[in-house]
Amino acid sequence: MHADDFGPAPRDAPDAYPGRRCSESFLLWGTQVLPMGPEDMDRLLLSMELPPLSRRTWVLAYGSNACPAQLVHKGFSALPVLRATVRGVAAVYAGFVSKWGYIPAGIAGMDVEEEAWLTLLDAEQMAVMDSTEDRGILYHLAEIRSCTLQLEDGTRVVPVLAYVPETLYIREGRPIRMDEVPQSDIRSMTDLEVARTSEYLDYRIVDEP
Repeated sequence: MHADDFGPAPRDAPDAYPGRRCSESFLLWGTQVLPMGPEDMDRLLLSMELPPLSRRTWVLAYGSNACPAQLVHKGFSALPVLRATVRGVAAVYAGFVSKWGYIPAGIAGMDVEEEAWLTLLDAEQMAVMDSTEDRGILYHLAEIRSCTLQLEDGTRVVPVLAYVPETLYIREGRPIRMDEVPQSDIRSMTDLEVARTSEYLDYRIVDEP
């Protein structure tokens, strides 16, 4: 498969946010989306003298970072993305409009279960992701304390790291789940309020770079 099969990238089409996701774990290789499991990813990465999965930072991707087309737009390649299930949190809308014209994702504690993806970043990719997420300004890399994350084979991921925004949009006193309100509708709402993410999520910020 090609990354364009999951297009358009939300950076090019704001209403498409968060973008299409692959239905299985994959390795992003250039613009190719190669479905495969963790063992095959490790073999390929090691054959190319790239860091294996165990030497990468595992980060929950709950917004457009799970979309292959968006990842290519951000300049990523040789990037493993694992499909998982997360319990105890939900993808909601962050409390601001990005420079690309869409309202990006945030995360909030909720008694729900959602499909999830993990980006497995080497040191160079981590620096790129920090830059695209405006780490330390709009988002913080944080350990999420209020959820459990499990791979398709049942392996539990600990700790759970994610980029957490400073603020969330709320409506009628609660964060707005992304799977309940489409991007085109959220941007037209006039009764949104802004709250600090810490009011709705238990997390600990990882030391900023």
